[in-house]
Amino acid sequence: MTAVRAAPEPAASPGRRRRRGSRAVALLAVGLATSLAAACGANLPPVGGGAGETTIRTVNPYGDDLSAEGEPKRGGTLVMAMDRAIVGFDPTVRNTNPAALAVYDSLLKLNHEGKPEPYMAKSMTSPDRGLTWVLELREGVEFSDGTPLDADAVIVNVQRHIDAAASPGHRFAEPIASMTAVDPLTVKFTLKEPFGPFPVAFASGFAYGGLGIIVSPAALQQYGDDVAQHPVGAGPFVLTDWARDSHMNLRRNENYWQDACRTWTGWSSGRCPTPRPATPRSRTVTST
Repeated sequence: MTAVRAAPEPAASPGRRRRRGSRAVALLAVGLATSLAAACGANLPPVGGGAGETTIRTVNPYGDDLSAEGEPKRGGTLVMAMDRAIVGFDPTVRNTNPAALAVYDSLLKLNHEGKPEPYMAKSMTSPDRGLTWVLELREGVEFSDGTPLDADAVIVNVQRHIDAAASPGHRFAEPIASMTAVDPLTVKFTLKEPFGPFPVAFASGFAYGGLGIIVSPAALQQYGDDVAQHPVGAGPFVLTDWARDSHMNLRRNENYWQDACRTWTGWSSGRCPTPRPATPRSRTVTST
């Protein structure tokens, strides 16, 4: 039996004694900073202004009783502000783009336990303990341009990650030895070696280069690399216009595969207004 044991600590050299001294100084500095912070906090006026006891009331940001909030209304516009510039909508180009979550859906998604589960795909299974993976797609899923989501669309998109070494999804696609369209709705992936967590690659988000973010092959053929400015996905929204560093507008995808999610008619993203400077040492509470 092999056991892992901690190695005996060697005698301290002058250099190590100096490093220990440096750590002691650092710990002392942290302690002083903590004491100063506590002292500053002690000088703040008490919360509230009355003679009675003051408590902070917790407010449910999502509303109260969901059953009393009525039925969702069809239509409307949601306006959102983002805190960073958007590079584009190409999944093979590293960038953070919240709007991509509205344009694209994923083949798989992570549940609350962090495990991949079907989404646009119906299933993903391995018959041989991780060397071969079979991805089955849902029937009837279309991109916003009417192109069907099929096995060839998946293969074309995954191949883009394989070919683009700078893609954030390249590391996910690198274990793939071959891809085969078994039928219009089934893709077989053969890996270079068994890899159990492979489905996670198809559940990762846009910013991480998830292999499950699929662009319409018709759009890829029409725009090539410029698809970053002309995205066509199978998500709930369609990009209608985009002025860089200003705004973008998206409308509801009439071909969306999930009927129950067709609620919003528009999603508009604009720049944040210039914030007012915060009042020093200000606190907001609710007194009872």
